[in-house]
Amino acid sequence: MIAQLWYRFLGHLGEWPCKRNMESVKIFDNIQGKGLDIGHNGDYSFKNDNVTKLNIYPGENIDIVADGESLPFEDGRFDKILLRCVLEHVKDPGKILMEASRVLNRKGKMVIEVPFINPLHGAPEDFFRFTPNGLIKLVQDQGLVVDKIFYTEDINYAIKWLVWQRFKENGDLGIKILIKMITLKYLINPSFLRSSMPNENNFSQFGFVVMKESV
Repeated sequence: MIAQLWYRFLGHLGEWPCKRNMESVKIFDNIQGKGLDIGHNGDYSFKNDNVTKLNIYPGENIDIVADGESLPFEDGRFDKILLRCVLEHVKDPGKILMEASRVLNRKGKMVIEVPFINPLHGAPEDFFRFTPNGLIKLVQDQGLVVDKIFYTEDINYAIKWLVWQRFKENGDLGIKILIKMITLKYLINPSFLRSSMPNENNFSQFGFVVMKESV
């Protein structure tokens, strides 16, 4: 019984201590029409079933297995496209945006979320970080214009993730590491690294809603 409680506690201790901001999914949900989610990872859902969920790997919640650089859809197929934390994991973000733009209809919108400050994390690989001006240049190169900018995580989110990942990557699960993780999760995070509303002066992740220039 004690052993079960101990392992249950360790499992709870090892869980990521913050909830992910779902603003990009909410924005995408509120756009009408047929949707495509490129890079869907299965840990969120949509308000309706009119969304095709695509990933390079098969999964329980994946509808289409394909590479984002070569989408198996005709031009202008979708009214809305979601790229949630995808562009940092691809070798050529411009190609992904160009192909996504191809399958977006002339009056459609694309919701993009990217990291500004994140630790390295594979999915399966990790290549880029973005600033707002850098992402503006990237989308403009593909003939897209920014309709809206939004912020999804504050700086404290990045600090928590960086420290948490450092602890998690430490192979030594001795008492010192456990004390540090307990202190971080149950004292420092809720008391000193409390999440605040992200904004243009305090963000570690952000996003754009973009449209085609020809609209």
